[in-house]
Amino acid sequence: MRNSTNIKAAEAPRNIQLVYTNDNLPKGLNINSVLTEKEVSIYFNWKPRTLSNYRGYYQTSGGVDKIGPKWIRYGVKTIRYVVKDILRASAGLPWTEPYPELYKPIKRKSKKH
Repeated sequence: MRNSTNIKAAEAPRNIQLVYTNDNLPKGLNINSVLTEKEVSIYFNWKPRTLSNYRGYYQTSGGVDKIGPKWIRYGVKTIRYVVKDILRASAGLPWTEPYPELYKPIKRKSKKH
């Protein structure tokens, strides 16, 4: 027979921090700061290669696997991360909505005269 305290401890949800503050962030950053891969590696110790791999998993899965921090694409080559999403990924929490859109290049129209 199980002990009732063990059952309650197993069913109790883990404490998740949903409110973020600027207190523990590096100087000059806030929750809504947008960072490049290099800045993420400097401030939060995430390797650029790891971030790239996470984006690759997302693209090959058709946008189903959402691991790592949420990223935002600016233009063709620039990828940015919001500090809030980096903290969520570090805590093991799922992505927030909306999810990033995959880059879809525009097909050039041929000039037929």
